Amino acid sequence: MDFNKTAQSILAILPKIKELVSATGVSFRGVSQKTIKQLEDARQALRDHLVRHMNQHRRTLWQTKVDDTEVNVRCQPLTTITYNEPLLRERLGARYVEILDVDLKKVKDRIEDVKPLLAPLLPFVGTPSREKVRDAIESGRLETSAFEGAYAKTETHRFMVTSARK
Repeated sequence: MDFNKTAQSILAILPKIKELVSATGVSFRGVSQKTIKQLEDARQALRDHLVRHMNQHRRTLWQTKVDDTEVNVRCQPLTTITYNEPLLRERLGARYVEILDVDLKKVKDRIEDVKPLLAPLLPFVGTPSREKVRDAIESGRLETSAFEGAYAKTETHRFMVTSARK
């Protein structure tokens, strides 16, 4: 069977997924855990099958039509390495710090502990805080004239589209 026919047969389960979604609406409120699990399992099965077939045919892009809608399916490998940090810390002892790099997620998680340590580096890694600027002006420590022409105010919009409830 050629790749397009195989992939089309894989995409045949999309109506089942759509049926689950339409039955549950876009919100999972009031939906059983079993239904959510079925939807997640169907999605993962489709992904796994597409990956296997695209790898088998050495393709990273597949263009097809689903319900009269043209879609592009891209499949690019992403390698993630996760280290067992406690085990490495134990095995390497003092040399453990030789393999460490800054983890911004960990810094953010412990920001209150890290802020005092970063204070001397703020001229290099800091950015003005809207709240601190406001506080400095309101308290009289800084004049508003110091900020004239030194900032840009940008307004963006965020949209969310959901189906209407009946």
